Amino acid sequence: GEALELYTHGHYTTGDIDIKSSRTETLSILKNMGFSSAGRSNMYSERLDILVDWQGESLEEGKEAEKRTLTIQLDEDDPDMQLRLVSMEDLIIDRLCAAKFWQDSDSRMWAENLKEVADSTQSVLDIEYLRKRAKVEDVEDEVSSLIGA
Repeated sequence: GEALELYTHGHYTTGDIDIKSSRTETLSILKNMGFSSAGRSNMYSERLDILVDWQGESLEEGKEAEKRTLTIQLDEDDPDMQLRLVSMEDLIIDRLCAAKFWQDSDSRMWAENLKEVADSTQSVLDIEYLRKRAKVEDVEDEVSSLIGA
């Protein structure tokens, strides 16, 4: 949800943050920030009212998806202060899967919104990659409908 919130400039809001990273490092950092355990892989901050859900160390979509992540530098003076977001293409596929297989109409709307964000910011979606991922996830019809081809 947080990647969608960032890409849509806050139009989508979420109450949790999914994190892919080293479990040990993530839990250590979150504990140092005042988060407490909220289940096997979740940490919660009452002060911030945020739930962080540790989702493993890497993307299920594979190495290509890992390479396609967007890196945001959070602090110019500290090169280690970075945030990596799943690519817009992978997020679109995720939302189209939810729309098709879970009949989640909101997810279709958010996939359309992501396409509009890409168009309005002159971001170039990798249509070839979208089609490739769509074929793997069996959402080729959804992608064709979204991109108009």
